[in-house]
This record gives sequence, structure tokens and C-alpha cells, in this order.
Amino acid sequence: MAVIIQHVKSDKQYILLGSGLGMYESTKPNWLLGDLVGDTSSGSLKAICACDLEGNITWLIPEEFRVVSVDGKSPEELLG
Repeated sequence: MAVIIQHVKSDKQYILLGSGLGMYESTKPNWLLGDLVGDTSSGSLKAICACDLEGNITWLIPEEFRVVSVDGKSPEELLG
């Protein structure tokens, strides 16, 4: 099953390979209290894995893309 995605701004197309969600949390010593009360930073990152015309694999930001086709059919054909 081939899913073709397109970058909204540049119109460059990719083959969607998969998706991922990364989560992180880090703690660094507080400037005043050291390790006793560390400064914590955390968050998450959504990404999609795709390849370009030459087969180069890359991670992309999903909000910048739209689905063009799934197995040669447009989303409208499949959902409408």
C-alpha cells in the first residue's frame, strides 16, 4: 500500500513510510540549589518518516504535509 504525501508549500512529493512520536525529559542542576531541586524540561515531538524520489529517507513535520493518494486513489475517493 503506497501513501503519497505532498509538502504544502513546495509541492514536493514523498512516499510515506511510517510515523513516530518522541518524548523527552531532561534535568539539569539548578543554579542555586544544585541537584537538590533541578530544572526539568520535557516535551514530545511528532514526526513522519518518508522517502523522496531518489529513495533518501528523512523525518518530516506532519503539520506541513497532506495526503495526495493511497494506492492510487485520492482521499476523497476513499472517504467520499
